[in-house]
Amino acid sequence: MGRLVEEQKENGRDVANGLHLMATANGVVKSSPAPQPKMHCSYDSIHLAINSSLAKLPPGGYAEPDYLLAISGGGLIPARILRSVLRKASNNGSCAAIKVIGLELYSDELEGRPHEAGVRRTQWLCTSSSQLAGKRILVVDEVDDSRETLDYAVRELQADIVAQEAALAAEGRPVPPTHLGVYVIHNKCRPKKGRLPAGVPQFVAQELDSNPWIVYPWDAPDIEEHNRLGEQ
Repeated sequence: MGRLVEEQKENGRDVANGLHLMATANGVVKSSPAPQPKMHCSYDSIHLAINSSLAKLPPGGYAEPDYLLAISGGGLIPARILRSVLRKASNNGSCAAIKVIGLELYSDELEGRPHEAGVRRTQWLCTSSSQLAGKRILVVDEVDDSRETLDYAVRELQADIVAQEAALAAEGRPVPPTHLGVYVIHNKCRPKKGRLPAGVPQFVAQELDSNPWIVYPWDAPDIEEHNRLGEQ
């Protein structure tokens, strides 16, 4: 029993460092990571955050983007809301087209399978029918966490744009400038594994100093329970 008490005292430092204590079957106390706090967002809070961020877009040149490029699945509903907000604010009622790419992030931190870590395509644009060169494009996702997904999306889109610009030049056609930016509802102010290239602006509806596990309403199997948890 004395050994257990001493180990509890020793592991008391783990509690202060955000770790929980867990007793094993043989009586030895081990520390485990504390549960990540959850942040349940309502549809209302998402709408309000997007509306409040609208003033950030015109100075960056994205008051009237040609395309809202949603990263499926988290960026689908934010892109649709942003489209409605931008259309209402437009001087001429212009409406950005929504295009979709599908990406999945396999993290060795979450999956425990480092050989599978990285971003995988599940859906991409048909570049023969989707003209990106010369367009003003805003990539939309729900959250910038590690930035790996956004890093991948922007780099791959830039490669497609360069290829299209080269094709235009080879045909002797004018090559208008292309503008590529990123929009997210939440940005976690934490060290990032990915990065955005110079010249690619990022617009954020809400900055988060903490690192919560964000639960969006479109991920909720029970929206009433989700809203109840969000009110606590």
